Formats: sequence, C-alpha cells, structure tokens
Amino acid sequence: MSPAPAPLLVTGEDGAVLPNRHLTPGEVFPSATAAQVCVPGYSASVRNVTDSVRHGVFAAYRIDYALHAGYELDHLVPLELGGDNAPVNLWPQPRTGPDAASVKDHLENHLHALVCTGRIPLAEAQQAMEGDWFAAKAKYGPMQASAPAPAYTPPPAPAYTPPEQPANPPPVAAAPAAESFANCAEMHTKYPHGVGRPGAVDHTSGTPVTTFVRSQELYDANSDHDGDGDGIACEHR
Repeated sequence: MSPAPAPLLVTGEDGAVLPNRHLTPGEVFPSATAAQVCVPGYSASVRNVTDSVRHGVFAAYRIDYALHAGYELDHLVPLELGGDNAPVNLWPQPRTGPDAASVKDHLENHLHALVCTGRIPLAEAQQAMEGDWFAAKAKYGPMQASAPAPAYTPPPAPAYTPPEQPANPPPVAAAPAAESFANCAEMHTKYPHGVGRPGAVDHTSGTPVTTFVRSQELYDANSDHDGDGDGIACEHR
C-alpha cells in the first residue's frame, strides 16, 4: 500500500506553515470598504462556506477530511478585512504549533483594529495577509491594539453652600387674617355672591351660583354662614 501523498502546505523561511500560493493566493470582495468591515457583525453577515467547498479545499491540499479536527479552514484574507469565501481564499491551517490558527486569529484582530482606528489602509492589511502572514506579525507590532482612551469623567460639582444668614434676621410679618363677617348682608357689601371653598358647587334646584369668590381662608372664617353645607357661605345671584 503506497503512503498517502504529503499535504500541499508550504513551509516558509521562518519555519511557519503557510498556504500553497497556487491553491490559495487570497481573494477579497472588491466592493468591501473599511467602513463596512468595521461595522460589528460584518463578518458573520458575509460568512458562507458550504460543506462541498470545505471538502474540496481539504482534497486540493491532499489532507484526508477525517483529520479535519486538527485544522481550521482559514480565510487567508479574513472576512473582517474584506476577504471572500472563494476556495482561492481558503486553506487548512494547523491548529497547533507556533504558527497555529489562533496565532493568525490574533494578528487578524490586530490588523482589523488598526484599520478601524485609521492607522493603516484596508488594502495594506489585505496585502499583508496575502503575503507571509507569519512575517507580518513582526511588521505590525504587538498583537493587541492600543487601549482606547478612558472615558471622560467630569469633575464633581461643588457642594451647595447656602448663603449666610444675618445673626438677627428681621421678623417675618404675619399674613393678615381672613375677614369674618357678622352676617350675609355685611358680606355682600364686599363679596356680593358669597365666598366658598375651591371646587365647591352650589346646592340648589335652580341655577347654581358660580360667581362666588373661591378662597379656603375666607370660607373658613365665615363657614357658619354656610346654611346648606355645600361649601359656599352666603351664595347669592
């Protein structure tokens, strides 16, 4: 029985496992822009790799699909940088080793952050991934984007200090007492339609009096003239 053919993965000068450029040169959505890829959820909205494409990529690389758990079907130019789902942008990337899929994932996230903060153009990030992605790690610095500036916190408002009161404030004059009338005739000389509580309604079988003065204080001072208990004293048309 002849041995299985060796996978068509490529080993770079630095020893990193890279895709075969004849099989996976990389490809992008030509209409993708930085503004689009920086919208949260963009990658999920464009991801579309069918099972037939997945099996076809493993077959092209001469890797038995029964071993697929040891590989990640990777987008060479990641979706988050405008890469597409075509087979020429897909390759089986090992999940273990110094060049593992998780290492490339960190680089992708870092480049995405650089693009979305305006520090490099989208096309530059795409070209970096189409080339030697492992070497791009050193070129583009740390694998974490710089932390955003802390949110502005306004200084606390100064405590309220009430104005200083004089040592001996002048006495407050008492409000004048509501006028009390001896009878309705006397009241009608000043309040011809009577006085009543706010909201009181004249109890009568005819046309009710509505023009009385409404004042709780005046009514309280003259409530003994409210013969029918309707809240109006000395009502008169």
